[in-house]
Amino acid sequence: MNKKVSNREITGFVPFFIAMMILALPIVIANQYYIDDMGRAMRGFTGWAVDGRPLAEAIMRISVMNLKMVDIFPLPLLAGCAFAAYSMQAFQKKYLKPGFLAMLVPLSLLVAPSTPEILSYRFDSLTMLISIFLPLLLISKSTSRIWVDFLAGTVVSMSILSIYQPSINIFVVCVIAEFILNLNNNKKLSNCFFQATSRTIQLTVGTIIYMGIILPCTFSGVHSNSHPGITTGGITERIKNNAIDYYSFLDLNFFSGKEWIFFSICFLVIFLCIAIHAFNLIKKSEKTSLFILAFFIPLIACMFSIGTLLTLDKSIVHFSRLYIGVGGLTFLTALCFNILSSKINFYNLSMIISIPLIYIVIYTYSFGAASKAQWDYTTMLMRDIKTSSRDMKFDYFVFNGPYAKSPILVNSENRYPIFKFNIPNYFYNWVWPYKRFELEGMNLYQPPSKELRMKAIDKKCETKHRINGRLYDLYLFENVLVIDFAKSC
Repeated sequence: MNKKVSNREITGFVPFFIAMMILALPIVIANQYYIDDMGRAMRGFTGWAVDGRPLAEAIMRISVMNLKMVDIFPLPLLAGCAFAAYSMQAFQKKYLKPGFLAMLVPLSLLVAPSTPEILSYRFDSLTMLISIFLPLLLISKSTSRIWVDFLAGTVVSMSILSIYQPSINIFVVCVIAEFILNLNNNKKLSNCFFQATSRTIQLTVGTIIYMGIILPCTFSGVHSNSHPGITTGGITERIKNNAIDYYSFLDLNFFSGKEWIFFSICFLVIFLCIAIHAFNLIKKSEKTSLFILAFFIPLIACMFSIGTLLTLDKSIVHFSRLYIGVGGLTFLTALCFNILSSKINFYNLSMIISIPLIYIVIYTYSFGAASKAQWDYTTMLMRDIKTSSRDMKFDYFVFNGPYAKSPILVNSENRYPIFKFNIPNYFYNWVWPYKRFELEGMNLYQPPSKELRMKAIDKKCETKHRINGRLYDLYLFENVLVIDFAKSC
């Protein structure tokens, strides 16, 4: 019996793993170092625990069998894909029919703006994929032993927060998915409510332990523009302003002005899926309760496409990796559509779910091609700058003018404006160009102060130490090399 179960799990695992590898293929081919990857690969530092992510640090240290990081790409990505595949096959085995159409449902978790950026990290891809699919595994392995299930849910919620905090939005969506699946399996409404309430308490307890114990004991960084803290005052106004910022950014840069269509479809499908179960209830009180929930649950699901990000003391809209919750909403909609298709005896209609999945594959492949083109273009320019400035003595460099971009990236940005934000540009005045130049053999360890940077840019045309290039001009002001892509002098 155990052998049969094992064989079935392996049979289910392989198609999901192949699907994950097809999605990850352009990232493996691009083979680039994505921002923090450079520091970890060159210096071996970790840096996850200081940001309140101690479990992510533990997982990565175990994966390299050392306290210091070494580059073992693409092994973390492969391991993350394997964990995702196992979680998806467990979900399909417990809740869905066998076959291709049912596979589309859990795969829909990856239909999100965040997917290519998450896969691009040479280190974080493993931990981020674990944080996304851990809630799915939780509801797939739920047990009737109440305290065991309660402990598992509490540990999972703490683990997600200790790996990558934005993924907690997926936990909330999976609670809703489990509630709908229990309804679909004809469980008593009271039992469905009990399970959903239990999951909510598990999340609450896990969050309290994380915020009260784990975070204070591990976080030693600083709250900055890219790592804001939780808002402490005027929370209603802050949530409203953050919601406007996040949803406006997505509408403009990912949904091409059609965001309302996406959310309308999600709301309608989830509403119908719950409402159709309400019609089958006999007790009037239960029927009324479920109809009310049929309205509020889609609203909650749509809200948690952003969810916990709304509580931050400032919005950080430009980081596409944060929009994991959009995948959760897409997954829930795909699940409800699959259920509705079965209810109306037109199961093949579930094939429609493949449309957003095909879109995300194209989006990820375009990301891979554009990011590789930009990486190669950056390498060419940096080597040219290094050669051109070999006779100049300087301690710092700064950039002026428009960002230097590969024509391939420029064209891709016209189709996917979000590439302006999730494909890094290293010709911008921040710390990571120094790491990127270090990869090309020019070792300068930190950028100048803002005052010196502005002074060098303002005074660059007054210096006699200059080199005129084809794509840029170089100016040496005191000990600062000004790289001017605007050729403004």
